[in-house]
Amino acid sequence: MNKKKVEITPSQTKEISRESYVAKKPLVGIPADSCWLFLSIQGKITAYAYVAEVNSEYLIAVKKYDGPIVKITEASLKEMMQGDEKALKQIEKKRFKKAIEEYNRPK
Repeated sequence: MNKKKVEITPSQTKEISRESYVAKKPLVGIPADSCWLFLSIQGKITAYAYVAEVNSEYLIAVKKYDGPIVKITEASLKEMMQGDEKALKQIEKKRFKKAIEEYNRPK
């Protein structure tokens, strides 16, 4: 039996979602160039993952408030988190998820 791998990109679909019993609502993907982004962490800084899981470790993009969604990098996070020393320390240790959680924590 021939099994042919077919790749489907966001431009070829209307929508993608997955039921989440943790979130108690469907996790709907946001189309990005060649993949879907799924909301993972919500707060002052919102983080997106490439897997449909709440609070995922697989973060690939972030946005601050209503700003643009950008690739998650040390530089992009440092720019967003200026002035928050605890969050910046987590970035230095390459703990991006912990940095976002620290920054989003009520002060």
